[in-house]
Amino acid sequence: AILFAIDRQQIADTVFPTGTRAATSVLAHTTPDYTDLSSDLALDAAKAKSLLEAAGWKAGSDGIRAKDGKKLSLTISWFPNAATNQPALELVQQQLKAVGIDVVLKQGQVSQFATTLQGGDFDLVWGNVTRSDPDILRTSFSTRLANFYRLPATSLDTALSGQAATTDPAKREQLVDDAQKLIVQNAYNVP
Repeated sequence: AILFAIDRQQIADTVFPTGTRAATSVLAHTTPDYTDLSSDLALDAAKAKSLLEAAGWKAGSDGIRAKDGKKLSLTISWFPNAATNQPALELVQQQLKAVGIDVVLKQGQVSQFATTLQGGDFDLVWGNVTRSDPDILRTSFSTRLANFYRLPATSLDTALSGQAATTDPAKREQLVDDAQKLIVQNAYNVP
């Protein structure tokens, strides 16, 4: 639901410098073996609401959803390592509220980022991770490494390990493509 509730184009147009492209994958469009997943990341607030309804989250009188007497409230931990973080997150907060999700923004110090990830005491973490190689996906999402996001072991691990090990460019491209799709389609990350 969160994936479909985010208006990436509004964030790009409002917060970032003129000409910034909205996220269309977990990798930047300039990263080798990038796959355009814009159809999986299209804003669809109706679908977001429908998914929340199907999961039992009913809109309350204040617009925030609840289930079993508990409000749907998430905390996004973030760190001021880029000037765009706070305004982007404030837009995300507004966009999620529009589908009934309350978001609390919790700012930490940049020096606390690794400790926060290692401790696992977060609902969501805002990150600004980029590299010139798609292997950043393995270092970020493999359950065989730090697994900061507490992901389950799945075929994602096979794709991530395989792309790091192969010397065949075509095979690597396919494995990186598979990994991007698995990360986005399972909402392990919300670009």
